Amino acid sequence: MRGISAQHRLSRYTLSTLERGWTNDLPIVDLLIERAMSDVKSREATQWSKPTDDKSFQQLASIYNTVEFLSYFRAPVDQQQKSRIAAFLVAAAPNSSDTRLLSEKIKDRF
Repeated sequence: MRGISAQHRLSRYTLSTLERGWTNDLPIVDLLIERAMSDVKSREATQWSKPTDDKSFQQLASIYNTVEFLSYFRAPVDQQQKSRIAAFLVAAAPNSSDTRLLSEKIKDRF
């Protein structure tokens, strides 16, 4: 894992732990999407400008981390749930180039 920061490794470990326990927990996903959507709205209000303070960096990270978590999430059977996740992925895509790439990669599952 050369070249990967300790923070990045910790994020990966945390997401891996979440994946094992919550990959089909719809109430948790609903809460994550609801929370991340408030960050999407805040970032969108700034026209997706480059973060300049701690709060905007947190919002950028929150959105990306939610998309990454969804990349491990098992697609629900319920079409309404799938549609909600798909709508979030579309809304979150402008957050950053990494978010856009990952959203594009996984959106067809939802």
